[in-house]
Amino acid sequence: MLRLPSSQPSVAAAGQDLASALGHLATALGRWVALQPTARDAGVYAARMRRASADTLDGAGAWAGATATRARERGAHAASATRTGVINLVLVAVLYWWLDRLLTSDG
Repeated sequence: MLRLPSSQPSVAAAGQDLASALGHLATALGRWVALQPTARDAGVYAARMRRASADTLDGAGAWAGATATRARERGAHAASATRTGVINLVLVAVLYWWLDRLLTSDG
């Protein structure tokens, strides 16, 4: 909007002019982007990104699940090996105690 040089613009009028100009700029920018070849393919790129993201998340979930399973298996194996070792030590100790009693008893 053109103003006469003698008129004093108000803050409200200047704000409205600025808002109107920014609206026109946004509209023109939107039209320009819509005419660009890459913008026409934006939906295809977005779909590819969504698919790649979903595949990445699925892969990460599968990896995490497999890693947790392997960790549980290793933990169970370690616990079993420890339990077996402790039982073997107790059996050897009982055997040594029995042999000591047998050999040191007066008979």
